[in-house]
Amino acid sequence: MSTTITLTEVLVETNWVSQHGNDEGIRLVKVDVDTAAYEQGHIPGAIAWNWTIQLCGAVQRDIIIKAPSRA
Repeated sequence: MSTTITLTEVLVETNWVSQHGNDEGIRLVKVDVDTAAYEQGHIPGAIAWNWTIQLCGAVQRDIIIKAPSRA
């Protein structure tokens, strides 16, 4: 039996994970600002994404510096 997941079904219950966590096409992702907890233990097969490095786009802006006034 295959399971199809739509984009609106990205959060699931722990019971669902225990039943489908190893299904083909399913990827469990731990998202955190500090992924150190991932190294201490995680659901087998899960991957870790660091929010600030891998998911948050940093905006870069150039600020024009006022030219020094001529005396």
